[in-house]
Amino acid sequence: MQQSVFSVPEAPHLKIIGFEAGPVATNGYIIADIQSNEAIIIDAPYNSADMFEAILQHYSLHASALWLTHSHWDHTADASILQNKGLQVSCHQDDIYRLIDPMEHTLWPLPFTIYPVSPVEKLIENDILHCGEWEFNVVHTPGHTEGSICFISKK
Repeated sequence: MQQSVFSVPEAPHLKIIGFEAGPVATNGYIIADIQSNEAIIIDAPYNSADMFEAILQHYSLHASALWLTHSHWDHTADASILQNKGLQVSCHQDDIYRLIDPMEHTLWPLPFTIYPVSPVEKLIENDILHCGEWEFNVVHTPGHTEGSICFISKK
């Protein structure tokens, strides 16, 4: 598995680890505070759950949540798998309907099944999220989907 690892220059223990997965090469990310062993997963492409688990083990990290940038199937296909492993799933309130009934909201029929996610924590504009030393502000950026969001950190 090819992955990219980025460190925050002024805080090298803060890392972003990314890789591609799924039939349309969708990016999935782990944001991590290596000192505290805390991690958050961002987006869950199809067939990414095992890759996330391997990266978490490699860095001795514990992930507590999955934050979704939006709810198109290619970013949420493994969300139910990660939720079943104990991760809290969060996305903007305007996109939750796709997680509750994912197969009903794909652009075309898929050759695999995406399972529903419930419950989902609702994120809204200006929510503050944490991962170890990192703090992220939720910014609602509708357009790609009505509930698209970005996670902004000042680090």
